[in-house]
Amino acid sequence: MFIARVAHHDEVAFAVVEGMGESGVPTPETVVSFIDTHPFGGVTLTGQTLPWASVRPLAPVLPSKVIAVGKNYAAHAAE
Repeated sequence: MFIARVAHHDEVAFAVVEGMGESGVPTPETVVSFIDTHPFGGVTLTGQTLPWASVRPLAPVLPSKVIAVGKNYAAHAAE
């Protein structure tokens, strides 16, 4: 079972992706079946399906924080 986070118009949702080709590549027959909430507690489908070509795939989850490392810190500290 492939689960993806997708956007359709202005809405973002999780969906089950069905009909993937070999090696996990979407085909013209690939469809997405929308999940009611998020897939982490269980999958409950809404009954709405759309072709893969009509949705935009998104990153699986939104990051809760961004961690960055200043690689030029040593040069600034030396100043």
